[in-house]
Amino acid sequence: MSIEIVLAISASLLIIPVLITRWLWFWVFSLVLGLPMIGVWAVYFYQTSQPEYSGSPQEFFGILIMVLVSGSLALGMFLRYIRWVIGIKVHEIKAAKALGSVAAAKQERYVALSALVPMPGLIYGCTNQKGKGGIMAKSGSGSKGGGRGPSSHPGPGGNWPSTSGNPSGGGRGNGPSKGK
Repeated sequence: MSIEIVLAISASLLIIPVLITRWLWFWVFSLVLGLPMIGVWAVYFYQTSQPEYSGSPQEFFGILIMVLVSGSLALGMFLRYIRWVIGIKVHEIKAAKALGSVAAAKQERYVALSALVPMPGLIYGCTNQKGKGGIMAKSGSGSKGGGRGPSSHPGPGGNWPSTSGNPSGGGRGNGPSKGK
């Protein structure tokens, strides 16, 4: 076997797995060629482990050819894996850019509407507060506690009873202030 043929086989085993686009064909190709190579290596290692094995003068060239051929297939499979990972990352970047352009379009719409409407937060879906869209209405309770309603405990002092005997919440509008 001439060295040109061995190099051509090695080059094809390096390039073909990278160019295969479908995973099914990739695995079929890799298993059809990889399993016999694994078998050849298993036989070689079994024979060399026998006590009566003495080797031959041309053994080095046979090993070199097998390393070149099986190494090319393994490298081709690894490069196909790298190509797959790069494809996934490119797809993620394109998806992020597409989402970014959607977010930019929403921001442009918000800016355009805020120039037309004096209070853009009243327009449903046009607020730049994260997670808060639509019309925000106050609670009808009339208290200063953010619309939580009246206290569930009797007397001045807010929702939590004081352990000191003094009314809780002093100075915050919930009870009499201590300094006055």
